[in-house]
Amino acid sequence: MSLLKSVLKHEVMPAMGCTEPVSVALAAAYASSVVGGKVWRVAITMDAGTFKNGMNVAIPGAEGAIGIPIAAALGALCGNPKHGLSVLKDVTNADLEEAKKLLAEHQVALTPDFSKPYLYIRVKVKTDKGEGIAKIVKGHTNLIELKKNGVSVKEKSGHKKGLTLDAYKKKIKTMTLEGLIQEVENATAADLAYIEEGIEMNLEASRVGMKYKGYAAEVKKLQDMGEMKDGLFSQVKITVAAASDGRMSGMSLPVMSSGGSGNQGIVAILVPYMWGQHYKIGRTRILRSIALSHLINAYVKAFAGELSPICQCAIAAGVGAAAACVYQKKKDIQLIKYAIDAVANDLGGMFCNGANMGCAIKVASSAHSALSAAFSAADGYCVAGPNGIIGVTAEETMQNLAEITSSGMGQTNQVILGIMKRQAAV
Repeated sequence: MSLLKSVLKHEVMPAMGCTEPVSVALAAAYASSVVGGKVWRVAITMDAGTFKNGMNVAIPGAEGAIGIPIAAALGALCGNPKHGLSVLKDVTNADLEEAKKLLAEHQVALTPDFSKPYLYIRVKVKTDKGEGIAKIVKGHTNLIELKKNGVSVKEKSGHKKGLTLDAYKKKIKTMTLEGLIQEVENATAADLAYIEEGIEMNLEASRVGMKYKGYAAEVKKLQDMGEMKDGLFSQVKITVAAASDGRMSGMSLPVMSSGGSGNQGIVAILVPYMWGQHYKIGRTRILRSIALSHLINAYVKAFAGELSPICQCAIAAGVGAAAACVYQKKKDIQLIKYAIDAVANDLGGMFCNGANMGCAIKVASSAHSALSAAFSAADGYCVAGPNGIIGVTAEETMQNLAEITSSGMGQTNQVILGIMKRQAAV
Protein backbone atom coordinates (compact mmCIF):
# COMPACT_ATOMS: atom_id res chain seq x y z
CA MET A 1 0.00 0.00 0.00
CA SER A 2 1.35 3.44 -0.94
CA LEU A 3 2.05 6.04 1.72
CA LEU A 4 -0.75 8.22 0.34
CA LYS A 5 -3.25 5.37 0.61
CA SER A 6 -2.16 4.74 4.21
CA VAL A 7 -2.65 8.39 5.12
CA LEU A 8 -6.05 8.50 3.42
CA LYS A 9 -7.07 5.31 5.22
CA HIS A 10 -5.96 6.29 8.71
CA GLU A 11 -6.21 10.08 8.80
CA VAL A 12 -8.69 11.26 6.16
CA MET A 13 -12.22 10.16 6.98
CA PRO A 14 -15.70 11.60 7.56
CA ALA A 15 -16.10 12.97 11.08
CA MET A 16 -19.25 14.34 12.68
CA GLY A 17 -18.46 16.72 15.52
CA CYS A 18 -15.17 17.53 17.22
CA THR A 19 -13.00 14.44 16.83
CA GLU A 20 -11.72 14.18 20.43
CA PRO A 21 -15.08 13.81 22.23
CA VAL A 22 -16.37 11.81 19.25
CA SER A 23 -13.38 9.48 19.58
CA VAL A 24 -14.38 8.99 23.22
CA ALA A 25 -17.93 8.26 22.03
CA LEU A 26 -16.51 5.73 19.56
CA ALA A 27 -14.59 3.93 22.31
CA ALA A 28 -17.75 3.92 24.44
CA ALA A 29 -19.72 2.47 21.54
CA TYR A 30 -17.16 -0.32 21.10
CA ALA A 31 -17.20 -1.13 24.82
CA SER A 32 -20.99 -1.09 25.02
CA SER A 33 -21.51 -3.11 21.84
CA VAL A 34 -19.11 -5.86 22.82
CA VAL A 35 -20.86 -6.59 26.14
CA GLY A 36 -24.47 -5.70 25.26
CA GLY A 37 -27.26 -5.06 27.74
CA LYS A 38 -28.63 -1.96 29.44
CA VAL A 39 -25.96 0.64 30.20
CA TRP A 40 -25.81 1.89 33.77
CA ARG A 41 -22.27 3.30 34.12
CA VAL A 42 -19.53 4.73 31.88
CA ALA A 43 -15.96 5.43 33.06
CA ILE A 44 -13.48 7.30 30.87
CA THR A 45 -9.72 7.79 31.17
CA MET A 46 -8.04 10.12 28.66
CA ASP A 47 -4.90 12.13 27.97
CA ALA A 48 -4.61 15.87 28.58
CA GLY A 49 -5.07 16.85 24.94
CA THR A 50 -8.29 14.88 24.56
CA PHE A 51 -9.58 16.35 27.81
CA LYS A 52 -8.73 19.90 26.73
CA ASN A 53 -10.27 19.52 23.28
CA GLY A 54 -13.42 17.82 24.48
CA MET A 55 -14.75 19.78 27.43
CA ASN A 56 -16.05 22.99 25.84
CA VAL A 57 -17.43 21.88 22.50
CA ALA A 58 -21.01 20.99 21.52
CA ILE A 59 -21.76 17.35 20.71
CA PRO A 60 -23.75 16.19 17.64
CA GLY A 61 -27.28 15.16 18.53
CA ALA A 62 -27.02 16.64 22.02
CA GLU A 63 -29.04 19.82 21.32
CA GLY A 64 -26.29 22.15 22.46
CA ALA A 65 -24.97 20.07 25.36
CA ILE A 66 -21.18 20.22 25.58
CA GLY A 67 -18.35 18.02 26.77
CA ILE A 68 -16.93 14.53 26.94
CA PRO A 69 -19.41 13.12 29.50
CA ILE A 70 -22.47 13.57 27.27
CA ALA A 71 -20.50 12.29 24.25
CA ALA A 72 -19.43 9.16 26.13
CA ALA A 73 -22.94 8.52 27.43
CA LEU A 74 -24.46 8.84 23.96
CA GLY A 75 -21.75 6.63 22.45
CA ALA A 76 -22.45 3.91 25.01
CA LEU A 77 -26.23 4.13 24.65
CA CYS A 78 -26.73 4.40 20.91
CA GLY A 79 -23.39 4.64 19.10
CA ASN A 80 -22.63 2.24 16.27
CA PRO A 81 -18.85 1.69 16.01
CA LYS A 82 -19.23 0.77 12.33
CA HIS A 83 -19.84 4.46 11.66
CA GLY A 84 -16.37 5.44 12.89
CA LEU A 85 -16.11 9.15 13.66
CA SER A 86 -19.75 9.56 12.63
CA VAL A 87 -20.67 7.30 15.55
CA LEU A 88 -23.30 9.76 16.85
CA LYS A 89 -25.20 10.11 13.57
CA ASP A 90 -28.31 8.25 14.81
CA VAL A 91 -28.93 9.92 18.19
CA THR A 92 -32.65 10.21 19.04
CA ASN A 93 -34.43 12.35 21.62
CA ALA A 94 -34.95 9.25 23.74
CA ASP A 95 -31.20 8.51 23.62
CA LEU A 96 -30.42 12.06 24.69
CA GLU A 97 -32.82 11.89 27.63
CA GLU A 98 -31.28 8.59 28.76
CA ALA A 99 -27.79 10.07 28.48
CA LYS A 100 -28.79 13.10 30.54
CA LYS A 101 -30.22 10.74 33.15
CA LEU A 102 -26.88 8.91 33.43
CA LEU A 103 -25.14 12.24 33.96
CA ALA A 104 -27.69 13.39 36.53
CA GLU A 105 -27.20 10.16 38.48
CA HIS A 106 -23.40 10.68 38.38
CA GLN A 107 -22.88 7.46 36.44
CA VAL A 108 -20.42 8.97 33.95
CA ALA A 109 -16.95 9.24 35.50
CA LEU A 110 -14.09 11.20 33.94
CA THR A 111 -10.43 10.64 34.88
CA PRO A 112 -7.80 12.67 32.99
CA ASP A 113 -4.39 10.97 32.82
CA PHE A 114 -1.96 13.77 32.12
CA SER A 115 1.01 11.38 32.10
CA LYS A 116 0.08 10.20 28.60
CA PRO A 117 2.01 12.25 25.99
CA TYR A 118 -0.17 10.97 23.14
CA LEU A 119 -3.84 10.45 22.32
CA TYR A 120 -5.10 7.92 24.85
CA ILE A 121 -8.73 6.96 25.50
CA ARG A 122 -9.92 4.07 27.66
CA VAL A 123 -13.63 3.56 28.27
CA LYS A 124 -15.24 1.01 30.58
CA VAL A 125 -18.98 0.50 30.15
CA LYS A 126 -20.98 -1.43 32.74
CA THR A 127 -24.32 -2.97 31.82
CA ASP A 128 -26.71 -5.54 33.26
CA LYS A 129 -24.70 -8.15 31.30
CA GLY A 130 -21.26 -7.24 32.61
CA GLU A 131 -18.60 -4.82 31.43
CA GLY A 132 -16.88 -3.92 28.19
CA ILE A 133 -13.57 -2.10 27.82
CA ALA A 134 -12.25 -0.36 24.72
CA LYS A 135 -8.98 1.46 24.28
CA ILE A 136 -8.14 3.88 21.43
CA VAL A 137 -4.52 5.05 21.26
CA LYS A 138 -2.36 7.26 18.99
CA GLY A 139 -5.11 7.73 16.42
CA HIS A 140 -8.74 8.78 16.70
CA THR A 141 -10.04 5.42 15.44
CA ASN A 142 -7.06 3.23 16.36
CA LEU A 143 -8.69 0.57 18.54
CA ILE A 144 -5.94 -1.46 20.21
CA GLU A 145 -7.89 -3.23 22.95
CA LEU A 146 -11.41 -4.62 23.25
CA LYS A 147 -12.54 -6.73 26.22
CA LYS A 148 -15.78 -8.40 27.24
CA ASN A 149 -15.99 -9.25 30.93
CA GLY A 150 -12.21 -9.28 31.22
CA VAL A 151 -11.59 -11.44 28.15
CA SER A 152 -9.92 -9.97 25.05
CA VAL A 153 -12.11 -10.06 21.98
CA LYS A 154 -10.49 -10.72 18.63
CA GLU A 155 -10.48 -7.62 16.46
CA LYS A 156 -12.91 -7.64 13.58
CA SER A 157 -11.81 -6.75 10.07
CA GLY A 158 -11.74 -3.02 9.55
CA HIS A 159 -10.25 -2.15 12.92
CA LYS A 160 -7.04 -0.24 12.40
CA LYS A 161 -4.19 -2.05 14.08
CA GLY A 162 -1.46 -0.19 15.92
CA LEU A 163 1.44 -1.76 14.01
CA THR A 164 0.05 -0.59 10.68
CA LEU A 165 -0.47 2.88 12.11
CA ASP A 166 3.05 3.02 13.53
CA ALA A 167 4.58 1.70 10.30
CA TYR A 168 3.26 4.43 8.02
CA LYS A 169 4.07 7.15 10.56
CA LYS A 170 7.65 5.90 10.73
CA LYS A 171 7.79 5.89 6.95
CA ILE A 172 6.46 9.41 6.52
CA LYS A 173 9.12 10.73 8.92
CA THR A 174 11.79 9.57 6.45
CA MET A 175 10.21 11.33 3.48
CA THR A 176 11.41 14.49 1.77
CA LEU A 177 9.12 17.13 0.30
CA GLU A 178 10.13 15.87 -3.12
CA GLY A 179 9.16 12.34 -2.08
CA LEU A 180 5.76 13.51 -0.86
CA ILE A 181 5.18 15.23 -4.18
CA GLN A 182 6.08 12.01 -5.99
CA GLU A 183 3.45 10.20 -3.91
CA VAL A 184 0.92 12.75 -5.13
CA GLU A 185 2.02 12.34 -8.74
CA ASN A 186 1.42 8.58 -8.39
CA ALA A 187 -2.06 8.95 -6.88
CA THR A 188 -4.60 6.59 -8.40
CA ALA A 189 -8.01 7.45 -9.77
CA ALA A 190 -9.53 5.89 -6.64
CA ASP A 191 -7.35 8.11 -4.41
CA LEU A 192 -8.44 11.23 -6.26
CA ALA A 193 -12.10 10.21 -6.23
CA TYR A 194 -11.97 9.82 -2.45
CA ILE A 195 -10.29 13.21 -2.09
CA GLU A 196 -13.03 14.74 -4.24
CA GLU A 197 -15.66 13.38 -1.84
CA GLY A 198 -14.03 15.49 0.85
CA ILE A 199 -14.47 18.68 -1.17
CA GLU A 200 -18.21 18.21 -1.56
CA MET A 201 -18.62 17.10 2.05
CA ASN A 202 -16.82 20.14 3.44
CA LEU A 203 -18.57 22.59 1.13
CA GLU A 204 -21.93 21.25 2.30
CA ALA A 205 -20.80 21.58 5.92
CA SER A 206 -19.90 25.19 5.20
CA ARG A 207 -23.27 25.94 3.63
CA VAL A 208 -25.11 24.52 6.63
CA GLY A 209 -22.60 26.01 9.08
CA MET A 210 -23.52 29.56 8.00
CA LYS A 211 -26.89 29.04 9.69
CA TYR A 212 -25.19 29.02 13.09
CA LYS A 213 -24.25 32.71 12.70
CA GLY A 214 -20.82 32.35 14.24
CA TYR A 215 -17.49 33.90 13.25
CA ALA A 216 -18.18 33.37 9.54
CA ALA A 217 -21.19 35.67 9.82
CA GLU A 218 -18.99 38.37 11.36
CA VAL A 219 -16.49 38.16 8.50
CA LYS A 220 -19.40 38.32 6.05
CA LYS A 221 -20.62 41.51 7.75
CA LEU A 222 -17.19 43.09 7.23
CA GLN A 223 -17.39 42.14 3.57
CA ASP A 224 -20.93 43.50 3.20
CA MET A 225 -19.94 46.78 4.90
CA GLY A 226 -17.06 47.23 2.48
CA GLU A 227 -14.45 46.96 5.23
CA MET A 228 -13.12 43.82 3.54
CA LYS A 229 -12.91 43.29 -0.21
CA ASP A 230 -15.16 40.62 -1.71
CA GLY A 231 -12.48 38.40 -3.19
CA LEU A 232 -10.59 35.14 -2.76
CA PHE A 233 -9.31 35.89 0.76
CA SER A 234 -12.66 36.92 2.23
CA GLN A 235 -14.57 34.15 0.46
CA VAL A 236 -12.18 31.47 1.71
CA LYS A 237 -12.23 32.81 5.27
CA ILE A 238 -16.03 32.86 5.33
CA THR A 239 -16.28 29.37 3.82
CA VAL A 240 -13.84 27.67 6.19
CA ALA A 241 -15.07 29.54 9.27
CA ALA A 242 -18.67 28.56 8.54
CA ALA A 243 -17.78 24.87 8.38
CA SER A 244 -15.92 25.17 11.68
CA ASP A 245 -18.77 27.15 13.28
CA GLY A 246 -21.12 24.30 12.44
CA ARG A 247 -18.79 21.61 13.80
CA MET A 248 -18.13 23.40 17.07
CA SER A 249 -21.88 24.01 17.48
CA GLY A 250 -22.65 20.29 17.29
CA MET A 251 -23.89 20.23 13.69
CA SER A 252 -25.11 16.74 12.78
CA LEU A 253 -23.29 16.74 9.47
CA PRO A 254 -19.84 15.28 8.76
CA VAL A 255 -16.76 16.93 7.34
CA MET A 256 -13.84 15.13 5.75
CA SER A 257 -11.03 15.26 8.27
CA SER A 258 -7.27 15.41 7.83
CA GLY A 259 -4.88 14.12 10.44
CA GLY A 260 -7.95 12.88 12.30
CA SER A 261 -9.18 16.47 12.76
CA GLY A 262 -12.24 17.99 11.15
CA ASN A 263 -10.97 21.57 11.36
CA GLN A 264 -7.66 20.54 9.85
CA GLY A 265 -9.60 18.81 7.08
CA ILE A 266 -11.52 22.01 6.40
CA VAL A 267 -8.28 23.98 5.96
CA ALA A 268 -6.34 21.25 4.15
CA ILE A 269 -9.11 20.67 1.61
CA LEU A 270 -11.07 23.88 1.06
CA VAL A 271 -8.18 26.36 0.91
CA PRO A 272 -6.42 24.70 -2.06
CA TYR A 273 -9.76 23.85 -3.65
CA MET A 274 -10.96 27.47 -3.64
CA TRP A 275 -7.52 28.73 -4.72
CA GLY A 276 -7.66 26.33 -7.67
CA GLN A 277 -11.18 27.40 -8.59
CA HIS A 278 -10.18 31.06 -8.43
CA TYR A 279 -7.15 30.59 -10.68
CA LYS A 280 -8.95 28.11 -12.98
CA ILE A 281 -6.55 25.25 -12.29
CA GLY A 282 -7.44 21.87 -13.80
CA ARG A 283 -9.53 19.53 -11.65
CA THR A 284 -6.94 16.74 -11.48
CA ARG A 285 -4.21 19.19 -10.49
CA ILE A 286 -6.42 20.54 -7.70
CA LEU A 287 -7.11 17.03 -6.40
CA ARG A 288 -3.42 16.14 -6.44
CA SER A 289 -2.66 19.35 -4.57
CA ILE A 290 -5.16 18.41 -1.86
CA ALA A 291 -3.44 15.02 -1.62
CA LEU A 292 -0.19 16.92 -0.98
CA SER A 293 -1.97 19.02 1.64
CA HIS A 294 -3.06 15.86 3.47
CA LEU A 295 0.44 14.37 3.27
CA ILE A 296 2.16 17.48 4.64
CA ASN A 297 -0.41 17.71 7.44
CA ALA A 298 0.36 14.07 8.29
CA TYR A 299 4.12 14.72 8.04
CA VAL A 300 4.09 17.53 10.61
CA LYS A 301 1.80 15.57 12.94
CA ALA A 302 4.03 12.49 12.76
CA PHE A 303 6.69 14.59 14.50
CA ALA A 304 4.44 16.80 16.66
CA GLY A 305 1.90 14.17 17.76
CA GLU A 306 -1.85 13.82 17.20
CA LEU A 307 -2.67 16.53 19.74
CA SER A 308 -0.32 19.33 20.69
CA PRO A 309 -0.07 22.63 22.58
CA ILE A 310 0.20 24.49 19.25
CA CYS A 311 -2.83 24.79 16.97
CA GLN A 312 -2.29 22.22 14.25
CA CYS A 313 -4.72 23.98 11.93
CA ALA A 314 -1.86 26.45 11.66
CA ILE A 315 1.40 24.49 11.85
CA ALA A 316 0.19 21.40 9.99
CA ALA A 317 -2.95 22.03 7.92
CA GLY A 318 -2.07 25.66 7.18
CA VAL A 319 1.40 24.65 6.04
CA GLY A 320 -0.04 21.86 3.89
CA ALA A 321 -2.65 24.14 2.32
CA ALA A 322 -0.06 26.78 1.43
CA ALA A 323 2.21 24.19 -0.17
CA ALA A 324 -0.73 22.76 -2.11
CA CYS A 325 -1.66 26.15 -3.56
CA VAL A 326 1.87 26.76 -4.83
CA TYR A 327 2.06 23.21 -6.23
CA GLN A 328 -1.00 23.97 -8.36
CA LYS A 329 0.80 26.81 -10.10
CA LYS A 330 4.26 25.30 -10.34
CA LYS A 331 5.84 22.07 -9.09
CA ASP A 332 8.85 23.94 -7.75
CA ILE A 333 10.36 22.63 -4.50
CA GLN A 334 11.97 25.96 -3.66
CA LEU A 335 8.78 27.98 -4.10
CA ILE A 336 6.80 25.43 -2.08
CA LYS A 337 9.42 25.75 0.67
CA TYR A 338 8.98 29.53 0.64
CA ALA A 339 5.26 29.05 1.33
CA ILE A 340 5.93 26.60 4.17
CA ASP A 341 8.43 29.01 5.72
CA ALA A 342 6.01 31.93 5.48
CA VAL A 343 3.25 30.12 7.38
CA ALA A 344 5.80 28.98 9.97
CA ASN A 345 6.89 32.59 10.47
CA ASP A 346 3.32 33.83 10.68
CA LEU A 347 1.55 31.25 12.86
CA GLY A 348 4.32 29.20 14.47
CA GLY A 349 3.33 30.20 18.01
CA MET A 350 -0.47 29.94 17.79
CA PHE A 351 -1.35 27.73 20.76
CA CYS A 352 -4.35 25.44 20.96
CA ASN A 353 -7.00 26.77 23.32
CA GLY A 354 -9.00 23.55 23.26
CA ALA A 355 -11.90 22.88 20.93
CA ASN A 356 -14.55 25.59 21.23
CA MET A 357 -16.39 28.22 19.18
CA GLY A 358 -13.15 30.19 18.90
CA CYS A 359 -11.71 27.50 16.62
CA ALA A 360 -13.42 29.16 13.66
CA ILE A 361 -11.23 32.23 14.23
CA LYS A 362 -8.07 30.12 14.13
CA VAL A 363 -9.33 28.23 11.07
CA ALA A 364 -9.93 31.53 9.26
CA SER A 365 -6.51 32.85 10.33
CA SER A 366 -4.81 29.67 9.11
CA ALA A 367 -6.60 29.94 5.77
CA HIS A 368 -5.61 33.60 5.39
CA SER A 369 -1.99 32.83 6.24
CA ALA A 370 -1.89 29.91 3.79
CA LEU A 371 -3.26 32.05 0.96
CA SER A 372 -0.92 34.94 1.72
CA ALA A 373 2.07 32.58 1.95
CA ALA A 374 1.18 30.88 -1.33
CA PHE A 375 0.73 34.17 -3.15
CA SER A 376 4.03 35.65 -1.95
CA ALA A 377 5.94 32.39 -2.49
CA ALA A 378 4.64 32.02 -6.03
CA ASP A 379 5.88 35.58 -6.58
CA GLY A 380 9.35 34.52 -5.38
CA TYR A 381 9.26 36.15 -1.94
CA CYS A 382 11.05 34.32 0.86
CA VAL A 383 12.53 34.69 4.33
CA ALA A 384 15.76 32.78 3.85
CA GLY A 385 16.88 30.19 6.38
CA PRO A 386 18.52 29.25 8.58
CA ASN A 387 16.69 31.96 10.49
CA GLY A 388 15.13 31.13 13.85
CA ILE A 389 12.77 28.20 13.29
CA ILE A 390 13.17 28.50 9.52
CA GLY A 391 15.46 25.76 8.27
CA VAL A 392 17.59 25.37 5.17
CA THR A 393 15.09 22.83 3.84
CA ALA A 394 11.31 22.56 4.08
CA GLU A 395 11.74 19.37 6.09
CA GLU A 396 13.87 21.21 8.66
CA THR A 397 11.29 23.98 9.04
CA MET A 398 8.43 21.52 9.57
CA GLN A 399 10.45 19.46 12.03
CA ASN A 400 11.42 22.63 13.90
CA LEU A 401 7.74 23.53 14.23
CA ALA A 402 7.08 20.06 15.62
CA GLU A 403 10.00 20.36 18.06
CA ILE A 404 8.64 23.61 19.43
CA THR A 405 5.27 22.04 20.12
CA SER A 406 6.53 18.70 21.46
CA SER A 407 9.46 20.04 23.53
CA GLY A 408 9.48 23.81 23.73
CA MET A 409 5.83 24.20 24.76
CA GLY A 410 5.59 21.11 26.94
CA GLN A 411 4.03 23.00 29.87
CA THR A 412 1.49 24.94 27.81
CA ASN A 413 -1.23 22.29 28.04
CA GLN A 414 -0.80 22.11 31.81
CA VAL A 415 -1.21 25.89 32.15
CA ILE A 416 -4.30 25.95 29.91
CA LEU A 417 -5.79 22.98 31.77
CA GLY A 418 -5.17 24.76 35.07
CA ILE A 419 -7.08 27.77 33.77
CA MET A 420 -9.92 25.52 32.58
CA LYS A 421 -10.11 23.87 36.02
CA ARG A 422 -10.37 27.27 37.70
CA GLN A 423 -13.12 28.27 35.31
CA ALA A 424 -15.02 25.05 36.02
CA ALA A 425 -14.82 25.73 39.75
CA VAL A 426 -16.44 29.16 39.46
